[in-house]
Amino acid sequence: MNILEIKNLNFSYGKNKVLKNINLSLEDGDKLIIIGPNGCGKTTLLKVISAYLHGDSGSVTLDGRDLHSYTIKDRAKIISVQHQSASSSFDFTVEEVVEMGRYPFLSWTGKLGETDKKIVADQINIMELADLKNKSILETSGGEKGRAMTARAFAQSPKLILMDEPISAMDINHQIKLMNTIEKTTDKSFIIVLHDLNLASAFADKIALMKDGQIVALGRPEEVINSENIRQVYEVQVDVIIKDSRPFIIPKYR
Repeated sequence: MNILEIKNLNFSYGKNKVLKNINLSLEDGDKLIIIGPNGCGKTTLLKVISAYLHGDSGSVTLDGRDLHSYTIKDRAKIISVQHQSASSSFDFTVEEVVEMGRYPFLSWTGKLGETDKKIVADQINIMELADLKNKSILETSGGEKGRAMTARAFAQSPKLILMDEPISAMDINHQIKLMNTIEKTTDKSFIIVLHDLNLASAFADKIALMKDGQIVALGRPEEVINSENIRQVYEVQVDVIIKDSRPFIIPKYR
C-alpha cells in the first residue's frame, strides 16, 4: 500500500511558481531521498507534504486519505517532521524536546505513560543523548540539536518521517550512524532531503532529482545518479564509479 500519493501538485509563492506538476508515490517502508540544487523546491515540497503549506492544485493522499482531511493530532500520529533548522527558543532540556514527540498520544492530563517514557528513553539511547538528556537544548551544539530533533521525530512513532537536511550539522560518525539507523528501520517510510549525493546513493531505495520545481529524474540510485543528470542539474562535471552496485560521484575540479 502507498503511504503517500502525490498527483499533479503545483505550488506558488505569489507569482513565483515553486512546484510544478509533481507526481510521486511512496510505498510502506520506502526510503526516498530528494536531491537537487539550492532553491529547486525540495523544502517547499516537504512543507506541502507535511500540510504546513497547501498546494495550489493537485492532490496529496496520506495513508489512503486526503492530507487535509485529518485533524492536526491525527495527522501527527501518521507523519512527523524534522525541519532543516534544528533550533529552539525555549530552555527545554534535551529529554523534554524528545518527549514532545509523544504529544499526539497523550491524554487530556498531558502526562507521559510508561509506554511513552520507554519510547523516549529508547530514542535517547539510540541517538546517543543519554549524557545530554538533562542539558538545556540551548547549550547543545548543532549536531547535538540535530540528534535531539531526530529522536523527537522517531519518538512520535509515525508511519512516515520527513527529514530536511538532518545530517547537515553532524560529524561524519553521527551522519553514518543516523543513516544506518534509517536503513535498518523497516516499519516506517522516509522522505529525506540531502545535499550529499554519495550518502543519498548509498542509502536510498529511490532518489528524486529536482530542478526548478520539477522532478527531472526518479528511480533507483543507479537510474538517477549519472554524469549526464548531474551535469544538467548541477552544471558540474563528475566521474561516476560503481561500488556494491551503487553509483558514487567524484567531482572534476579542473
